Amino acid sequence: MAATVKPRHAAALALVGWYLILPPQASHLDPQCSKSSLTTIQQKKCDSEAVQIVLDAPLAKWQAFTYWQNLSDCEADKKSSDTPEETSLMKRAWGDLSKQTGISPDAYAAARHRMQNAGKCIATDKARALGIEGPAPRMAPTDGSRLKGN
Repeated sequence: MAATVKPRHAAALALVGWYLILPPQASHLDPQCSKSSLTTIQQKKCDSEAVQIVLDAPLAKWQAFTYWQNLSDCEADKKSSDTPEETSLMKRAWGDLSKQTGISPDAYAAARHRMQNAGKCIATDKARALGIEGPAPRMAPTDGSRLKGN
C-alpha cells in the first residue's frame, strides 16, 4: 500500500531547498575583527585571519553561499570552478586588497579554493534550525550556467 502525503506536509517538502555552505574565515569568528576601530596591530591580525579557513568550525558558523532547489544542482555547484569572468573580477579585487593588507592575491585565491573544496550542501530547513541565513531562493538556470548567492 502506497503512503499518501497530506497537503500541508507536501507544501512543507516543496519549500525545502539546498544551500551550499562554506566554512568561515578566522576573522569572522574573531570578535575583535568586527569592531569598527582597530589598532594597526589588531588590523594586521584580522587581515591575516581573513585567509585562514576554519574547517572545524561548528556548522552554525558556516556561511550560505548559494541556494539550489535540488541537491544535485548544489553538488554540481560545489564541484564547479569559477568562470573566467569571475576569476578575473576576483583577481582584481584581491590585487586591490593586497595593496591594503600586504597579503598576496595568491593567498586569497588559496583560501577561496580551500573554502570551496570544504563546502557542504545542507537542506534549508536544517540550515534555518542552525541559524544559518542564506541567499534568496532562485531557480536553477536552464542554460547550464551558475547562479551565485548574494
